[in-house]
Amino acid sequence: MANYQRMREQSKHRRKHTLLAQACLSVVIVGLLFANSYAVVKLFHGQPVFTLPALSLGAPASSASAPPSDSTVSDSGAGQPADTAEEAWNTNQVLPRTVNADVPLAQVMQMLAVPQNGKVSLEYFRDALFLGDSLIEGFALYKPLSEPGSAIFYSARGASPQFFLNDGAGILNRDCPTQRETEHVWTDISGETPGKVYMLIATNAIQTMDDDGFMHYYTQLMDKITATFPGVPVYVMGITPPAKEKAETDSNYSLTRIHTLNNRIAWEAANRGLYYVDTHEALADSEGYLREDLAGYDGLHLSSGEGYNIWLDYLRTHTVYSPANLVYVEEGPYT
Repeated sequence: MANYQRMREQSKHRRKHTLLAQACLSVVIVGLLFANSYAVVKLFHGQPVFTLPALSLGAPASSASAPPSDSTVSDSGAGQPADTAEEAWNTNQVLPRTVNADVPLAQVMQMLAVPQNGKVSLEYFRDALFLGDSLIEGFALYKPLSEPGSAIFYSARGASPQFFLNDGAGILNRDCPTQRETEHVWTDISGETPGKVYMLIATNAIQTMDDDGFMHYYTQLMDKITATFPGVPVYVMGITPPAKEKAETDSNYSLTRIHTLNNRIAWEAANRGLYYVDTHEALADSEGYLREDLAGYDGLHLSSGEGYNIWLDYLRTHTVYSPANLVYVEEGPYT
């Protein structure tokens, strides 16, 4: 009898050990399944499974985010710490883009200009609003944009940015098929529904205003256009190149001044999310002056429709991506 009791006690102990082992094994299995599921979910969402402590590599973020002053930067890099460029990435703060708007050559405007794309059809300009002075008026005077329904023009001879900002009165598109008078030019413009806007209003304005004064009003006009037509692509065309004789005899139109202003225009346009168009790439010769075969009598305007055809072809191959220009007549390097 005693042996029987002992056997029952031993059997109970064995069952307890077995149940305990099974319970532990179940816990381990559940833990492994959970860990595996966690890892799969993290990897699926592109997140690291384990996070390691951050390593400190060099200068703190606050010092890396400060742009270097002009006094420490030169073409050769002299005066700048050797490891600055390699440490600049080590920051969570956005580094401001710094562009020197006073460079005498056309560096900034070329860097920020809309690059070449595929060539759009002329249909693309049916809902384009052209805003400007007598240079823009030429588009409305010569084919193909002079055809009815080809584009929308609000241009006036001698117009300055203030003419549009102050809702002025005048004759629009003089001598063009779309000629008309307006009492309140911006009121009329506000009633349009363009798909894109092209602006160039500088030829006369820079003759009577200094650089800062001109930029003050021109940037106000950029802001007014974007406020009036939110979400509409705005192409800010650079001041066109002057003929060589004009540039050398009239300091208002020297190449240095034109390039400096275009650099500032390109920077202000890019800073607002607008698109700068480099007219010099289309119309200038190898020296940077307006091509002789395109120059008019005053060295500022174009002599004939041939210049506008060249300019328009350039606009057709320098557009930004939008649902309005998905299909190109000719493919370009980025299509």
